[in-house]
Amino acid sequence: MWSSIHIVVTILSCISCIGIVLWIFRPHSKEIYDECKMIPINDEDDKR
Repeated sequence: MWSSIHIVVTILSCISCIGIVLWIFRPHSKEIYDECKMIPINDEDDKR
């Protein structure tokens, strides 16, 4: 019984990990990450 639960949890974990990787590397993500990486540079509140 515990062996079956262990197998199911392992498979679900692998599927979740693959899903997260696919979600991060989807084509539309590059635009979003490019905008986010420019936030520190485009900070308008810091006027020295």
